[in-house]
Amino acid sequence: MLPGVPALLLLAGSVAVGLLGGLAARSSAADTAQQHAVMHACTTFCVAVVFWVWAIKNCVKNGFDLGAVTFLLAIGGAVVEYMASSGARKALVDRAVWMVPTFCGLVSANYLIGVFLPKQPLLLVVYFACGVVFWAAAAVLGFCACRGVRSKQQLLPEE
Repeated sequence: MLPGVPALLLLAGSVAVGLLGGLAARSSAADTAQQHAVMHACTTFCVAVVFWVWAIKNCVKNGFDLGAVTFLLAIGGAVVEYMASSGARKALVDRAVWMVPTFCGLVSANYLIGVFLPKQPLLLVVYFACGVVFWAAAAVLGFCACRGVRSKQQLLPEE
């Protein structure tokens, strides 16, 4: 298979699985803002886990892959976002508002590096460009989802 094609297929598949998981999980959310955060968290978590495993495989086989770090951060951000949308502790929601867009943005920046690497096969560059767009959109949508939870949800006092 041509370089970039497996990654493009895996990206599309992991997004689809993440969205389906988010649809199932969002039924427990109390309002629309929480539902958006749950959908976003499930989708970014699924995609990040799949590509984190791939990055770890690359580290073992070819040497260091920055994705091993950035995808792990995105996984952490997705977990915090999910917990914030479900539990609604003010400090957790406040953390999610900056963590999710920052960590998704770091993944997007990592893909941007790949776009400009010299002598890459065209479909691999297309995959990197899709990664830039997906993770940049995830950063913006995650910020909006977390801000929505913060502004619309009755926040419980800190314990």
